[in-house]
Amino acid sequence: MVETKSSEIFRASSFFEPFLHLMRAFCWYSSELASSICYNVYSAIIAIFFIMLPSCLGTITVIETFSQLDEILDVLMLYTTTLSYAIKGYYFIKQKEDIRKLLGDVDLKIFHPKNAHQKYIISSTMLKIKRYVKIMIVAAAINTNIWSICSILNNDLPMSLWYPVNKYRYPTYQIICVYESLYLGAHGVIHPTLDAIPLVLMAFIIGQLDIITDILSNLKKYSEVEMNVDESDNSTKDVLHQKMNNMLIECVHKHRALIRLVQILNRVYTYHFFSILANCIITLAVLLYNIAMEGSFNLSFMYRLIFFFVVLFELLQFNWYANEIIYKVKIYTCYYHGFHLDE
Repeated sequence: MVETKSSEIFRASSFFEPFLHLMRAFCWYSSELASSICYNVYSAIIAIFFIMLPSCLGTITVIETFSQLDEILDVLMLYTTTLSYAIKGYYFIKQKEDIRKLLGDVDLKIFHPKNAHQKYIISSTMLKIKRYVKIMIVAAAINTNIWSICSILNNDLPMSLWYPVNKYRYPTYQIICVYESLYLGAHGVIHPTLDAIPLVLMAFIIGQLDIITDILSNLKKYSEVEMNVDESDNSTKDVLHQKMNNMLIECVHKHRALIRLVQILNRVYTYHFFSILANCIITLAVLLYNIAMEGSFNLSFMYRLIFFFVVLFELLQFNWYANEIIYKVKIYTCYYHGFHLDE
């Protein structure tokens, strides 16, 4: 029962930094409450050309091709993910102050691990999801860039969007090719990065629940030691009682802090999750239609298939970690009441 003290302060916010650096580059997030004028202008340009314009053009394209099933299915999957991207971006920007608070709260003193074992518990959990998210970002970026290159090699545009000009005339075609390729490249990186923040936060909550379980399991060990202490040794019993009281108080304070954290997380990311679910369902429907009508595995189908697995993997991560949170709460509740779950 000897506890090895952690030699350095644990900063959970450091696990978010790679994703926040990417989002700062595309003007999604700034750690400062007030940014410079140049940064605000740059943010407005990015928002117009990489969020609002693709969504508006995609909406017009869907309306124009609404009566033609094959054509609307060609644009529907990409339009859905573009719209999902815009919705996530809107709520992210709208609730930026709450997100700043979330990222600040993970470094509160109550969440600091007290020893090397607790530090290992939370860091291993967060490192695991960090690796998964990086794989997801790389897969999405490669997929979108391959699609852009293959479309250009086939003398086509990467996105089948409506434009108020003849998009196949020189130099309009070249300008639109560059614009759509840049959009898809940025989209492949930033869209999954937006999903990284809630996933890493969920991993942080799971790590904290594991720490609470670890504290309660140590509490049981202290109670067993107390039972073996001689009845006349009151000083040792008092020390053990004080230690156990402090551990229980720590669990209660940590639990209350986690509740406040989860309440903000639910408020910020409710629509975020439903947009991922809708995106996954529509992509699956388009894939099934392509299989039924074409029956061949061409380049377009393979792109949609890879895209579907990326979105499905993302959805499964949210469901997996949400289920883990529910399960971990049940585990430490059983410890608290003196019961044990079967292995």
